[in-house]
Amino acid sequence: MVSKRADQDAPKTACQGTKGEGAVKWLYLTDDAVPALSQGGVNTVYRIVTAGGNKPSTCQGQNKYFEMPYAAQYWVYGPKA
Repeated sequence: MVSKRADQDAPKTACQGTKGEGAVKWLYLTDDAVPALSQGGVNTVYRIVTAGGNKPSTCQGQNKYFEMPYAAQYWVYGPKA
């Protein structure tokens, strides 16, 4: 089972995205299963240095389906060798 351990707003200096929507939150996730259920034994993931990706404040004027592009660094860790 994957758990969100923490999140925090991206820094104010983060890239706001191509539409000025703001950067999505940074995340800290862990696989709490013993043994880890993820592929290859991954047990910790951080999403950092995000750019763009926040949802609009309202869906008014949006198509029924739309995408919010974003970029991020993902740091992926597994058990020590």
